[in-house]
Amino acid sequence: MKDVKAPKLSIIIPCYNVSEFLPECFKCLDNQTYQNLHVIFVNDGSKDNTLDVIKGYCATHPNAEYVDGENVGVGGARQKGLEKIQGEYFSFLDVDDYISDNHFENLVKMIVENNADMGICGFKRIKEKRAKKYTFKKTAIKRISEFFGEDALNQYLSQEKFDFVLWNKIFSTEHLRKSGATFLDCRYGEEAYFLFNYFKRVNKVVYSPVQTYLYVQRKKSLMHSGFNPSRLDILKNLNLIKEDAEKNVKSASSYVSSMRAGYAVGLLFFIKKSDYKDKQVISEIIQTLKQDAKQLKFCKKTALYKRLFIPLIPPIAKLLFRKTIKQA
Repeated sequence: MKDVKAPKLSIIIPCYNVSEFLPECFKCLDNQTYQNLHVIFVNDGSKDNTLDVIKGYCATHPNAEYVDGENVGVGGARQKGLEKIQGEYFSFLDVDDYISDNHFENLVKMIVENNADMGICGFKRIKEKRAKKYTFKKTAIKRISEFFGEDALNQYLSQEKFDFVLWNKIFSTEHLRKSGATFLDCRYGEEAYFLFNYFKRVNKVVYSPVQTYLYVQRKKSLMHSGFNPSRLDILKNLNLIKEDAEKNVKSASSYVSSMRAGYAVGLLFFIKKSDYKDKQVISEIIQTLKQDAKQLKFCKKTALYKRLFIPLIPPIAKLLFRKTIKQA
């Protein structure tokens, strides 16, 4: 899209102690075929030289700016980014991931040409060791699917087509204002609350399976670590979503309950392996599981089963293997 009237796209990039990944991130941004970009780096109280590296980039790129503040977690950082949006559309990028050269061009084209409230592309998960050697295949947009109203929301909640992530999506700034979607101050699962509130008022969402985003799975990341109290944030978010669904979107209630039950199972498994001892919190998780247990059957009917339970297979297998070795 080389048209000078091409709409501006704001890109929000939260940053915390990521100086080692910034050079590759800058390269991805500079290689984009879509030119009308507004880049927002949010330094979330980094303790390394992340801020200095960001300042250097912004000094040579008039379309880039940074926000500096105390560490509030990725949810709070993304909310700060939302407050700086200038474009008609906005998207997110995690600094340690990779995107194809036409990633943002594809997203803008999808949402504009289809007059949608959101556009979603496919993505590929990849281990850290293989990421730098990966080459994107042909990434032209194709096979676009359309979803409307509550069906779009339930597709998100069921994980049939969409995923619980932000960075493979493009959003309408106008719709953001109408929806009132915001991020909570939390360090884990912050996207669930934001996406639910954005999705529940959409008219139209478009999706293409073409993979233009490379999600790098890193061992040191919170997402792939063992139990951390920050993981409890996801249940807080889901409790708010459940309350909202019960009042305003009845068709979504079962999906939310199955999500909550699945995460409760995962939390209890990882807590069991850790030295976490807060009995009140553990009791609350167990109560949540009891309340939503019936919905685990519903979960099996959707892609939520793969999302919530398949990740538990490797750690469970390792645990059983260790027990077998000890007993031998």
